[in-house]
Amino acid sequence: MIEACASKEELHFHENPRTAHKNRRDWLKKHHPDLTVHWDQLWGIYGVLGYGGMDGERAGRALRILEACLRELSRRENVAIKGL
Repeated sequence: MIEACASKEELHFHENPRTAHKNRRDWLKKHHPDLTVHWDQLWGIYGVLGYGGMDGERAGRALRILEACLRELSRRENVAIKGL
């Protein structure tokens, strides 16, 4: 979602995988600083869960945070997300 919003400024973080995460966070901090708290929470949860996602409570929390962030970014940046 951040990538989609930033692309309106001709920014494409995926082109540089080594710095993509940092650059996405920097973009979010510059444009929507209040959402970086949620971004950091998600990153922390993902780190603990790993790709297996075996902790159902943490996984559920991650999904709730992610959905709230996506809705808010979608509203602010006027980028539609199907299914939300």
